[in-house]
Amino acid sequence: MGSRTARVLVILASMFVIVSIAFPATPEQLEQKAQEAMTEGRYDEATRLLEEMLQQQPKNPRALYNLACCLSRTDDLPAAAKQLEAAWEAGLRDIELLRTDPDLENLRASKKGEALFKRLIAEQNKIQKLRGSPHLFEAPMLGSMRVVAPRHMEEGRKYPLVVILHGHGANPESYVSLFDIAEAGSEAIICAPYGPYPIALQRGHGYSWYPPPWLFRDVLAADGSAADRDVRRSDLEQTEQAVTDRYVFAAIEAVSKAYPVDEKQIVLMGHSEGGVLAYSLGLKNPDRFSGLIIVGARLRNSDAAPKRLAEAAGRLRVMICHSREDQQIAFDQAQSAQKTLDGAGIQSRLFAYTGGHGLTASLIRTIDRWIREGPTP
Repeated sequence: MGSRTARVLVILASMFVIVSIAFPATPEQLEQKAQEAMTEGRYDEATRLLEEMLQQQPKNPRALYNLACCLSRTDDLPAAAKQLEAAWEAGLRDIELLRTDPDLENLRASKKGEALFKRLIAEQNKIQKLRGSPHLFEAPMLGSMRVVAPRHMEEGRKYPLVVILHGHGANPESYVSLFDIAEAGSEAIICAPYGPYPIALQRGHGYSWYPPPWLFRDVLAADGSAADRDVRRSDLEQTEQAVTDRYVFAAIEAVSKAYPVDEKQIVLMGHSEGGVLAYSLGLKNPDRFSGLIIVGARLRNSDAAPKRLAEAAGRLRVMICHSREDQQIAFDQAQSAQKTLDGAGIQSRLFAYTGGHGLTASLIRTIDRWIREGPTP
């Protein structure tokens, strides 16, 4: 290799280093690479990526939790315990996940980990006793939900109700905990149903609002023309949607019987898959809700039919929350939804926040202020 060529390569390498420094990887990019490394068992590399992510987002609960998992896998148990406790303080309060995640097996088996888990479980039991309790309700299937009421409820007073629909594969616990951590929702009753369909995940399990696609694979693939299969698929989707709608309304009816809910102040909040469902429920039933809060979701064409939008105009206000760094659902989906709603005369606001596809305590405080503000006169 000639000296001139070598100098050119050195210069190009230097430029690459400068560009890398000037444009560091985003937290979302680092998290995705860390997840890939963890899936492939490269825990030391995942640890490095997560530590770099935490330099930009020091209180990100997912990053802290995944770092604890990596450190548990590599037997750095004191550090794993420290990061798990930090994740807990940052808002990750899913006891079932902590009990079952195989990545935490080493930590759970240690004396330090055993003591930590006992303390966290006791702390969560205390929080649930003060700030929330599980409820069963009758729907097309037996449902369950987490309900949180104001600590000091005035006799004879009616309270706003915030109904939270979690994302695909999630559960209500982390959403309810975020309200508690953010010290928000203290003047409202919070109802967070579990999705009706448990689903298996790489780590433990979560819940969905719709049955898994494989459940009806044979029905959809049965003999018949393409047109016949399309009709079966359409009928099945309508049935699934009707069952899910009834499930959510059954939860609202159950909490309204048990608590002093102001029927004129019911706000429906949904994240990701739950946000898609919130759009559908809210726009079909604008008389049932005083507002919609949509986080990291898209507006389906079927839910944006002109007749449906016209019926919701002037009767519903919508807060759309979306992160510009969301890599699962692009930010322009939120912009398009707001344009559609505004064009139909539906009062809406688009709030851009930092946090990827997840929720943050700061976002919850902003949502709490929006709920308290009420409709614009």
